Amino acid sequence: MNYKNCFSLRFYACSRMSAHASSALTIATLILVSGLALLAADSASAQNNAMPREPYTINPGDLLEISVWKEPDLQRQVLVRPDGAFSFPLSGDITAVGRTVEAVRQELTRRLETFIPDLVVTVTVAEINGNKIYVIGQVNTPGQFVVNPRVDVLQALSIAGGMTPFAELNDIKILRRRNGVQTVLRFRYSDIVKGQNLQQNVLLEVGDVVLVPFPFTDQTATKKRPAVVVSSHDYLCVPKTPSALMRKNLRRS
Repeated sequence: MNYKNCFSLRFYACSRMSAHASSALTIATLILVSGLALLAADSASAQNNAMPREPYTINPGDLLEISVWKEPDLQRQVLVRPDGAFSFPLSGDITAVGRTVEAVRQELTRRLETFIPDLVVTVTVAEINGNKIYVIGQVNTPGQFVVNPRVDVLQALSIAGGMTPFAELNDIKILRRRNGVQTVLRFRYSDIVKGQNLQQNVLLEVGDVVLVPFPFTDQTATKKRPAVVVSSHDYLCVPKTPSALMRKNLRRS
């Protein structure tokens, strides 16, 4: 065989072996990376599943779907009233506020089993309308918001469109009422941005009010404002030094 042909064959064989080795190494690398990605995803999923989730508790304004198997007359939607209860046939008024769906189902079953043996009761939340929070003050979209699931302070500020340039970032307050007693929680935005005091970013509860104030200084506190007086005839509030138009309106009255 010609020397050149032998050299060409050897070179070709070496090239094929090198190509196969490179391809095998690439496949092995892809398999390794895929395996690591799957492990990371499984780990994240396991951590999320391990986090305890509090069951949803019913609030005034929520719409419940209740059905009793094989009882068409006992299948309907009920609205939880402002007093926290709802009415259902053969059961009377049932308190739902602050209770889980399962607790309400068990209460309904206990009351209905006197009239219907071997009944199967199903209770679901058709509409979540009572899980409301309020964001007011120096935000772009103040108002009340129905949230599902629960949100923390930063998420609530985001829902409200973020803060205006005039917001006092380090004096944000969360007003919370429990058992008729109102408490104030402090929130310093600059701490959260720095990754400090993260416990301030609490989960909001139903009825919480997030207040983003305007910067308050001694100068704004001492700024003079016109006094007002109230007319005894028409309850019109006017400044102590009314304008010409106001004086004209007062004469007409």
